[in-house]
Amino acid sequence: MMGCNHDDTLLKPYLDEQSITTGRPKERTLRRWLHNYYQAQEKYGYGYLGLISLNHRKGNHNRKLPQHIIEILSKFITEEYENKKQKTKQAVYASFVHSCSKAGIGDDQIPSYKTFINEIKKYPKLEVFQVINGGLPNVNPYSNLQDIDLADTAIKQNNHPTIQEKESINQEKLKVFKKY
Repeated sequence: MMGCNHDDTLLKPYLDEQSITTGRPKERTLRRWLHNYYQAQEKYGYGYLGLISLNHRKGNHNRKLPQHIIEILSKFITEEYENKKQKTKQAVYASFVHSCSKAGIGDDQIPSYKTFINEIKKYPKLEVFQVINGGLPNVNPYSNLQDIDLADTAIKQNNHPTIQEKESINQEKLKVFKKY
């Protein structure tokens, strides 16, 4: 938006047929801006829209890898990397390369290790964690703390426990939290 505001301030004197003294754009740039302005004016009824930059549309946004290799790659990631017996990334990549060469895919079409790692990074981390760890626990980790809760309420009610009782309560808390 800043670019089109800048373009608009430079273009406004030309549209108002005033003389320009400073900040004069190059002739070709001015003609392109005027053309875009008048085209948007005709099409949308508001010429300012023609000055909005379309730089985000530039470039090749297509994947370089063929679709069948992407499918094989995602299959290896989901079946061999994202499981309870999680292999290392290098081991999965090695088996992927071996599988591709057995399938007759040329060495120039097999993605690099860096591409393989970047593809793994595209997968949502929570889903990978759930697959590897068998899902997130639905159990409240504090539900097993009934004895500790009773001891805490005893402390709140001025029924102060002895030092040994406090020590055993702390040990119980440690045991429970080490589980999770």
